[in-house]
Amino acid sequence: WSVRQADAFYREGEGCRLTKREAVRESYRRSGGPPTDEVRAMLLRLAREGGGREAGEPIKLLDVGSCGTLFDERYEGVRATALDLCPQEGNRAVLQCDFLQLRVSPAGSEPEVEPHDRFPAGALRSLAEGSFDAVVLSLVLSYLPLPHQRGEMVLKARQLLPSPDPP
Repeated sequence: WSVRQADAFYREGEGCRLTKREAVRESYRRSGGPPTDEVRAMLLRLAREGGGREAGEPIKLLDVGSCGTLFDERYEGVRATALDLCPQEGNRAVLQCDFLQLRVSPAGSEPEVEPHDRFPAGALRSLAEGSFDAVVLSLVLSYLPLPHQRGEMVLKARQLLPSPDPP
């Protein structure tokens, strides 16, 4: 489901429909009326172009709380990064990471991964702002006991997604 949704958003124009909805809402908020013909024409052009994602360009997906590699090579067109607070020992694909302690570095920064004795993939310390197209928090939010922790996790996940261009 997650891969299908990301694919629809980036490759089948769902992102453009969302952008159009946001543009209309923002236009009414700012000027009290619908978007101009120029803005409408631009949005239609974007929708026809399929959302601006090249066909061969992989979707960068972050799987937080990953107990394995659910988004591995089985899904063509997805480049997944899996992380977990306590990955299975010996797992070479899942990075150890306390997502609430993860630093979000400036856009374009390289991820910071430290070697770890028990986790061959390493311990993830930082990721760049806006470096993922999709973040999956499958069940992980239900393990956080406090509402503010769940909120912090969602906010951090949002930081790792691209910011929409203003209309």
